[in-house]
Amino acid sequence: MESPHETDPREVGGYQILARLGSGGMGRVYLARSPGLRRVALKVVHPHLAAAPGFRTRFAREVEVARQVGGVYTASVIDADVRATMPWLATEYLPGPTLSAAVREHGPIEGSELRELTAALAEALDAIHRAGLVHRDLKPGNVLLTSDGPRVIDFGIAKALDAATATHTGRGFGTPAYLSPEQAEGHDVTDRSDVFALGSILSFASTGAPPFGTEPPASVIYRVVREDPQLGGVPEPLRDLVAACLTKAPEGRPNAREVLRTVGGAPGRVQWNPEGSIAQLVTQRERATLAGVPGTAGRARGRLARVARHPAGWGGASLAGGAALALGAAILAGVDTPGLGGEEVPVRVLDPASTTQLGIDLPAASPTLQAISLDGQHYARVAAEPGGPLVTVDLDARSQPPEQAALPEDAAPASVGVTGGGWAVVLDEQDERDGGKLALGRGAETTGTSSDRFGPTSVALGSAPDEYAVGEERNSFSVHRGGDETSSSHGGDVEGVENTPVTEIALSRNGEFVASATALRTIAISSSDSSGSGSQLQMDQDDIHAAETLPMEEAPDGTPGEAGTMSDTHKAVTAIAVGNDGDAAVFALGDMAYYMETAFSGNVSASPLPRATGDAEIDSVAISPDGELVAASGVAGAINIWRADPQQRVASMTKPEGSAPIAFTDDGQTLRAVDAQDRLVEWDIDGLA
Repeated sequence: MESPHETDPREVGGYQILARLGSGGMGRVYLARSPGLRRVALKVVHPHLAAAPGFRTRFAREVEVARQVGGVYTASVIDADVRATMPWLATEYLPGPTLSAAVREHGPIEGSELRELTAALAEALDAIHRAGLVHRDLKPGNVLLTSDGPRVIDFGIAKALDAATATHTGRGFGTPAYLSPEQAEGHDVTDRSDVFALGSILSFASTGAPPFGTEPPASVIYRVVREDPQLGGVPEPLRDLVAACLTKAPEGRPNAREVLRTVGGAPGRVQWNPEGSIAQLVTQRERATLAGVPGTAGRARGRLARVARHPAGWGGASLAGGAALALGAAILAGVDTPGLGGEEVPVRVLDPASTTQLGIDLPAASPTLQAISLDGQHYARVAAEPGGPLVTVDLDARSQPPEQAALPEDAAPASVGVTGGGWAVVLDEQDERDGGKLALGRGAETTGTSSDRFGPTSVALGSAPDEYAVGEERNSFSVHRGGDETSSSHGGDVEGVENTPVTEIALSRNGEFVASATALRTIAISSSDSSGSGSQLQMDQDDIHAAETLPMEEAPDGTPGEAGTMSDTHKAVTAIAVGNDGDAAVFALGDMAYYMETAFSGNVSASPLPRATGDAEIDSVAISPDGELVAASGVAGAINIWRADPQQRVASMTKPEGSAPIAFTDDGQTLRAVDAQDRLVEWDIDGLA
């Protein structure tokens, strides 16, 4: 729960906004107060979804049906306006913890509490189905535990959201571990799909883990469709009921009412053991959440001065403050709501929108270096041996053959960059004390070579044809634009940094900021002309060590898990990118990606981006044009996408083993990668932010 941001409305449909509860692919959820002082969870739909063909009609129809859902164990729909510029829906506000949080914090549910939970969830589903709705995204994060029993939430506009997200992503929404086989394969969804999800929820509630695992998402979906559930830890006699719910064919599953009969009917009132962990957690969360709304005091976030093209002083806006001890309900589908320890984060598994084989011809046995331009329109690949060769491809004119350039034969390529205006390659002259030289070219032509003050070590090209940044030996870097050159170096008090090379460097899309990293794990964000007081922010080793000890991996439900440990090997920065405003960057240390945020005070902080384990070293990162999404790609494993605020993973895409440099297109609607099989792969990401 956060104080409203400056960009948030103060009032929606007569409801006063008190706090922000969360945000997601569907929209934002607020804690709001009615004119009669009733607290509600109010969801405001994203404009791009509201504009989707047929969305408002589906939204209105489902809201009207949702109003008719009765039953003790659902959250009531209170109000809505489907004709508003940004449609909204108000539902009953329930401050209790989610089932996922309760199991994560206190372990599996047992005995009579498990039976009553089963019966209450079955009764809730029966009420939803009798009203003519299908939930479509039933999962532990959509079950809230209150003092008088569990409540199923997020059933209000599931079909409208499913259609809208399918339009944008090619796949409907849902959490892989709780999808039914028919959902996973894109077939029709019925009430029996919810029963399958109920079986998975009951397995999670009784064992602490869903029956088909959690990662990676593509493997989970395969197991859901093809393999038997793992039910060894589910107690008898519940195990037989769960197995029936998880029958692959929908027609072989019981309906919700039959599940209810099997467990002996609905309880008159769920009674948690007053001395048990659930009752204590529910009481703690309700008291903490209802104690008050976060105040307006908050931390400040600022932006670096745009010295290069728009001279200005330091400035910043006050954003949301601290978090309350607990978090209320996310009331609609697709909403991410981090609470105590984090809440469940739905991760979409995106299929490619298109795949195109590129006609690249390089010696098969040669190791190669690769680069993709900031806008995703150009790609370069060079053999890492003296003479190259280097191949460039215009990805927007991919039917044209690639262009190939020969490089000087007295040095091996060590870094490569590409843009629409040409390419640049760092050539490592190993017999030179201070590094090598820089080769510049366009297409098949090498236009010249140069040696910088201390020898180039890394290179990044901007969007303009004559704009590039060069990392150098001895802790320095330079920015070149239109024949002009400006130079700078890393500050800080790290011992030995003055003789350390800049190993990674990046320019923002607008060319106004440069991010660089040294071999000693210092990171600098600078205005691109590096002039003026306070134009550089520095992150040193201690800051990076502090970030490493934050929660680094994902729990079984997709939320950040246990704290990490400091790196004994002092992993080097392997990739870096910087946003247009200079107030954020993303970088990688080995197999972890970090989101780096600058502050008005001139300090910086970094936090790890939650993701699945098992991916190898990350070698490419990117920030979307609007700064709302970040992405990372590794030598092995998946490509992942996160929202920048809050920092939550929202999508995952499989790829072949090997490097695959990534870039967001300028319209922010597509992520591009060129994989190790020389294929251009495009994913439609419109709607993820």
